[in-house]
Amino acid sequence: MTTNIIPVPTLSYSGWVKSTAEKADYIFSHFYLSERSQTYIYRDKVSSLQWIIQNKQGDMTGTCQLIRETLGSYFGRYFKNVSIEVTFKEDPPNSGKVAIRMFIALIDDEGIEFNLTRIAELENSKFQKIQKLNNDGTSF
Repeated sequence: MTTNIIPVPTLSYSGWVKSTAEKADYIFSHFYLSERSQTYIYRDKVSSLQWIIQNKQGDMTGTCQLIRETLGSYFGRYFKNVSIEVTFKEDPPNSGKVAIRMFIALIDDEGIEFNLTRIAELENSKFQKIQKLNNDGTSF
């Protein structure tokens, strides 16, 4: 049933990645590490979490909306039926410490559904850590 799998390009020994789990992991990695200014030709096509955080400057509702749109577009290039949920939580409120939860449900080319959850912790708009949660992790 596999039809027209679109591989994810990597600059590693993995080369062109085709497995769903590896593709999703590389897409997230690219999203975290890419800088929007890394190319002039495809500037508006570079998906960059750093740029989103800088661009929205503390507007967490706008940040979550733009992350949802950007991840939807990026994952949508490689998978069908992508559903994205992005939420945030300040802990404690007004402290500058924010956790952004990104949940992605997608269906691969073989019709198998995959769920991914990541949490990016920020303090004063600087990354502190990114966590990969298994089984949808803790409630947020």
